[in-house]
Amino acid sequence: MRNTILRIFLELFMYGIFIAIYLIIVIKLISKPFNRFFIEDLKIYAILTLLFIIGQGFLFEYVTSAIVDRLESNILD
Repeated sequence: MRNTILRIFLELFMYGIFIAIYLIIVIKLISKPFNRFFIEDLKIYAILTLLFIIGQGFLFEYVTSAIVDRLESNILD
């Protein structure tokens, strides 16, 4: 029970860090092209935005789970 709660808090903390880094990258690098798509072609903008949301979800989950699993295996060894 305690390990489960600790894992949840660790994942939430790591998600927070990843999201902060991700927002900085997105705002600096991707906001202008996305804004151009929003103005010029709303359908492409919508598709790209959905793909970005899905992609970031998979990426964050994969990276966070891999790091937490590695940390848990190092602690148990």
